[in-house]
Amino acid sequence: MSRRRQGFTLIELLAAMAILALVSVMAVQALGGIFVQRDVLTRIDRDAATLARALALLRADLEGAAPVPWIDEAGEPRPAITATESGFTLSRAGFGADSGGARIGRARWGLEPDGTLWRQVWPDQNTDTPPGPRVPVLAQVTELALTPLRGDLPTVQEPASLPPGLAVTLTHRRHGTLRVVVAR
Repeated sequence: MSRRRQGFTLIELLAAMAILALVSVMAVQALGGIFVQRDVLTRIDRDAATLARALALLRADLEGAAPVPWIDEAGEPRPAITATESGFTLSRAGFGADSGGARIGRARWGLEPDGTLWRQVWPDQNTDTPPGPRVPVLAQVTELALTPLRGDLPTVQEPASLPPGLAVTLTHRRHGTLRVVVAR
C-alpha cells in the first residue's frame, strides 16, 4: 500500500497567499474609502450647521426688531433700522436675562471684504455700555442686503416706524442665494 502525502504543496500555499493578499488589499481600499467618505460627510455637516446657525441668528434679530430709535456715537438719533451697502443695524428687543429678556439693544450685521459675515451686539442701547466684539458668523459670503417688505425702512423723520416685513438676502459662494424673511 502506498502512503498518501499529508499537507499542501508549495503551489497551493502560494495560491492561497495570493488570494489572501488580494482580499486584504480590497479590504484596505474599502476601509480607506470609508474614512474619506466620513471626512467629507463631517465637513458637509459642519458647514451645514454653521449655515443653520447664521440663518437662525439672522431670523432671531429680524423677529426681535423693535420700533425704537437709537442714539449714535455723536449723540444723534438714528432710525430703528438702518441699512448700508455692507450691512445693517437694528434695534432689537429681547436682550437681558436679568430683566426677563425685555431690554432693548442693537444688533449690527456686516460683511468684510474677505467675505466674512459678522455680527456685533449692544445688549443695552440706553447706557454707555460699549458694544460687544464683531463675531464672525459665516465665511464665503459675497453679498448681504436688507430689504423691507410692503413698506419702507424707518427714516430720520419717522425713526420708530417699521415695515410689515423684512428680508435679508445673502449670497454664499457654495450655497448660492439664501433669503431670510420675517413678517411682522
